[in-house]
Amino acid sequence: MIQSSTFLFLKEVAENNNREWFADNKTKYTAAQADAQGFAEALLTKMKLEDPTLEGQDAKKCLMRIYRDVRFSKNKEPYKTNFGIGFSIDGKNGSKAGYYVHIAEGESFVAGGMWQPLPDQLQKIRQEIDYNGVEFAKIMNSKAFAAAQLELNMLPTLKNPPKGYTSAHPMLMYLKLTSFTASAMMTQSNLSSASSTALVLKKLTALQPFINFINRAVT
Repeated sequence: MIQSSTFLFLKEVAENNNREWFADNKTKYTAAQADAQGFAEALLTKMKLEDPTLEGQDAKKCLMRIYRDVRFSKNKEPYKTNFGIGFSIDGKNGSKAGYYVHIAEGESFVAGGMWQPLPDQLQKIRQEIDYNGVEFAKIMNSKAFAAAQLELNMLPTLKNPPKGYTSAHPMLMYLKLTSFTASAMMTQSNLSSASSTALVLKKLTALQPFINFINRAVT
């Protein structure tokens, strides 16, 4: 489970997002980071049993850095206000679809898929949906997807059909997407409960067919 002290730390970061405060509270960060890392390790251990493509992944590399890259951002706050856990067949920063857990005070969620794929990947995903639309729709409407409270994120989307497809295409609402991700919200009580790993695991495993579909397309 995620300790309440970890959520409190993230709230304090949001309220004091500067290097001086962070340096003075480094011990809090170390404890919170260790807590999130332990959660990542527990999740990955169980997910490897469900998804063999994750077998070679190291849980120590699944936790994302809290430090923000502010070089090209108008927001110069140096720290993220969340812990992110990501794993996929080629690592958290890889080029394939993967799983993600977002831990933050008031806005935690579980997600999976591929955010802003490269143009050639996007073309391949659309082609896979065009060829196998019934299979994709079946995944979206599956009992497991619904039971995990997962929803396909319908933004961002194109205003018009992508090149090569008509407005009459039966899968148009999917073909117009420019990212392919699905997510489900999690409360702090969910993640701080004794059943937190099981709750997150249910959502991650429900995402597996969706992620497999995308990775089959881009491979």
